[in-house]
Amino acid sequence: LVWTGVALSIHSPFPADPLIIGPVSVSWNRVYVFIVALLLILGTYYLVNRTQLGKAMRAVSDNPDLASSTGIDSQKIIRIVWFIGGALAALGGGLYAHRTTYIEPAVFDPMLGVHAVGYALLGGLGTALGPLLGGLLVDGLSWHWIFWLNGPIGVAAVLFGLRFLREHREPAA
Repeated sequence: LVWTGVALSIHSPFPADPLIIGPVSVSWNRVYVFIVALLLILGTYYLVNRTQLGKAMRAVSDNPDLASSTGIDSQKIIRIVWFIGGALAALGGGLYAHRTTYIEPAVFDPMLGVHAVGYALLGGLGTALGPLLGGLLVDGLSWHWIFWLNGPIGVAAVLFGLRFLREHREPAA
């Protein structure tokens, strides 16, 4: 594949007729991308939360020195995490190209990365499913509505904190 600045069309192996479920019509490309992305998300979740490698990844993330003192090769785990991250990014790019059915250098602009950060921030960084929730919110409601959604949630969080959370101080010795 040589980049010439000209768009390259990708032949889809799926039927041109969409999948129709009641009033909803979805192209087979989107169904395929959704299923593969969902499998990747679930696989990553399983890897991080249910395997020895995931346990080591979490340990290194929390405290690399302490993880090393327990026998975990922190540098090896960091290299593995970078490899997995690169592989997931490559798979994501391939799925994106498959969904759009063409490849053009201008399609992969820097705003894709900005949106990915926004998805993670809106959905939360505490779980692997947070960016998925943020993406669903942004795609379903658009950026404009996210700001209207965050305002009431922020006010409710502050009111909840003022009402139910009390400052606790240890008595002076």
